Amino acid sequence: TIDAKSICTFLSRNQEFKPYRLKSYHSSALKSLSRSRISLVKQLAKKKQELHMLVTIAFPEYLKVFSTLHGKTSLELLHKYSIPSVIAKTRIDGLTNTIKSASKGRRGHGSDTAQMIKESAKTSAGDPNPILAIQIKLCVETVRFLQTHIKTYETEIRKIMDEYCPVILTIPGISYVTGAIILGEIGDVSLFKTPYQLLAFAGLDPCVYQSGQYNATSISISKRGSSYLRWAVHQSASIIIHYDDTFSSFYAKKRSEGKHHLVALGHVSKKLIRIIFHVLKYDNAYVAQN
Repeated sequence: TIDAKSICTFLSRNQEFKPYRLKSYHSSALKSLSRSRISLVKQLAKKKQELHMLVTIAFPEYLKVFSTLHGKTSLELLHKYSIPSVIAKTRIDGLTNTIKSASKGRRGHGSDTAQMIKESAKTSAGDPNPILAIQIKLCVETVRFLQTHIKTYETEIRKIMDEYCPVILTIPGISYVTGAIILGEIGDVSLFKTPYQLLAFAGLDPCVYQSGQYNATSISISKRGSSYLRWAVHQSASIIIHYDDTFSSFYAKKRSEGKHHLVALGHVSKKLIRIIFHVLKYDNAYVAQN
């Protein structure tokens, strides 16, 4: 009863609270999902680097076989055979079947690739230590584990975005991933009265430095507020200049003024923030201006 009375007294003296709306709930869900996904993506990047290092030590010639070390076919081969000494003893039809099964019969993946890997394994300059096979196998399993979980997060993000927040996807350059980060970090857009407040929350507002009679002429962004939001807007800005004429012209204008690419992109980010504010505030789809 004492706790209840204290809560009621606090609420009665503070009348500026706003009700928790359904949009706020979905924004919180997107924020949680997006940040968890970002954490997994960082872990995946580190694990891929570790796998690359292990393969470089054990079987350096393997790195030239596939365009990417972390593709489905490549990971299946590494998980099953791992090191050159094992591959060299494996029948060519066994390697071929593994490659065809993993690549689902895609052209260019089959007996020729198997032959190339087997020949490379026979003359490999890699370290024959069998411990590397265990490390590579476990590393591949971790990579697959993280990839699966990232896809699960992205599926849930897509469901929420399609049902409750599709309007932001009408802005060129904003994908499900960046859109979810933007919505999750902004939360309830009605809490921002002007686009400049949202700009400041993203840390894209200018940082003014003054001391006595001195005023800095070189002004950078403040970088206060949400770094996640700032990153997502920057990523979207780097894409929208290729798909929207208005933003493309705006970027070209800034470049013609002698501004560095990143500085020009910063101006595009600020313009994009204003667009995001109006699209979310009034729930209107983005319409490109000619």
